[in-house]
Amino acid sequence: MDERFDGYTIIASEKYKRYKDILAVLLDDDMTYTHEEIDEILQNEFNRQIVEFKN
Repeated sequence: MDERFDGYTIIASEKYKRYKDILAVLLDDDMTYTHEEIDEILQNEFNRQIVEFKN
């Protein structure tokens, strides 16, 4: 079984520190995640289409 981490540990980690702002928004405080799940969450967000609103 893969090791699981809470959001605070993930955001504080060296591996994910450059993504800490986006992970702080995307990760649920009540859940734990594997490295694979975190990578998938990031990939899904980076591949999401950008919607531009004009006034």
